[in-house]
Amino acid sequence: MNKLPFAFAAITFASLALNAAEPEINPSHIDVYVTPYYNSKGPEISVGRFSSGLASTKEADFLTTIAEMKKDWDRLTFPELYVAAIRLYDLGYRKEAVYWFYSAQYRGRQFGILLDQSKMGSIGSPGFELLQARNAFFQLVGPYINGYAFGDMDWTREGRRKSSARRPENT
Repeated sequence: MNKLPFAFAAITFASLALNAAEPEINPSHIDVYVTPYYNSKGPEISVGRFSSGLASTKEADFLTTIAEMKKDWDRLTFPELYVAAIRLYDLGYRKEAVYWFYSAQYRGRQFGILLDQSKMGSIGSPGFELLQARNAFFQLVGPYINGYAFGDMDWTREGRRKSSARRPENT
């Protein structure tokens, strides 16, 4: 009995199922939830002292927060940087968002390298949860930022609603 047709049919069915499972992505808005730091619904932001400014719907307040964060750049945590990148992207500051995203990614990788995994703990422990948040930010936000940064025009065309927006100070 020839098993090749059955194998081909199984592979075809599996690939169709995987393609059908891909979620619709709206590139004009990063729709993610990374507990406890960020929920795009609202948005709800919990990254410490910059949370209310990053969540502000008033552009002037948001840009003031970004300027304050830049003054404290060396002490920003990677969750703060990731959330700022998401908000910058959503508010039309795409090029600035790319820089903040890759800075967050670098700091997150530093954290992962420096974390003593033998002392990290497991679900519920701060080190474990922070490492998982780093992974979630990277996996969930990366497709949006990378889609914009690397010029996938079909993917990002809808998201260029504020392409002429002025960029935050000190860029």
